[in-house]
Amino acid sequence: MKKVAIIGGGGTVGSTAAFCLARRNILAEIVLFDARENMARSHAMDLEQAVGHAAETIIRAGDVDALAGAEIVIITAGVPERRVASRNEFLAGNRVIIREVSRLVREKCPDAVIITASNPIDVLNYELYRLTGFPPGKIIGLAENDSVRFRWAVARHAGVPVSAVSALAIGEHGESIFLFDTVRIHGKRPDFSRAVKQEIREMVQNWFRQYQELDSMRSSGWTSGENLAALTAELVRPAGRVFVCSAIMQGQYGISDVSLGVPVRLGPEGIREIIELPLSADELSQLQAAARRIREMLACGEH
Repeated sequence: MKKVAIIGGGGTVGSTAAFCLARRNILAEIVLFDARENMARSHAMDLEQAVGHAAETIIRAGDVDALAGAEIVIITAGVPERRVASRNEFLAGNRVIIREVSRLVREKCPDAVIITASNPIDVLNYELYRLTGFPPGKIIGLAENDSVRFRWAVARHAGVPVSAVSALAIGEHGESIFLFDTVRIHGKRPDFSRAVKQEIREMVQNWFRQYQELDSMRSSGWTSGENLAALTAELVRPAGRVFVCSAIMQGQYGISDVSLGVPVRLGPEGIREIIELPLSADELSQLQAAARRIREMLACGEH
């Protein structure tokens, strides 16, 4: 059984991911590391009792040396949440954090698979790839949230449980391309009009705006935590499930030198395969435009 380290484990997303992972009882150990050591320790103490009846996974907080030997590292560290119009507003502050995190990962767990959950995910995931020098398949960005919200919107519109819906959203996190050809409700493909498709898109887009207007100063920790746990579980015990992850592109869809949300298959070694779907000309154009936007943000940090 594997050891997982969560950098940023004292925060909302990190601690929630630890809870969702521990409940699965598939790991030997979860280590929470955070610049706010007291927060990491308080979560570890609480989690140990919360999941003790359901799991044998050891949960503890530790310093940088506790990261050593981790086979999977989940990065949730970031600047404090605030009201923003776009997740890209976190780039400047989180870029500084990611540079320090990349140093720690190189030194303490050079063979680990890395999962990035700090925003903006696509940019920072590629930054980690450049800074660590790890193989591209070992650098994975959390992008499943977009597909989850797409399925949620379809289910709301159709009046069915979310569990009845399958659908994929790809591209830049927060600026998703909703692949309506992948939508299935109870296994059947619905015939959505153009107006309905636009309504579903707006439902997802408005969700972020409405969430920000709450001024709760918290990220969507439960959604991210559950999806991080599901992704990690697939790395530990592959079941063949397709995830949308931000992956280092090496020619797929005609795109290279950037990280983008695309469907992948995972295994203990990381990303086993990037799946190339038959996109329409418009969808491919949108995906390539997303790649250009991310490259522009990456270039801004090179000076």
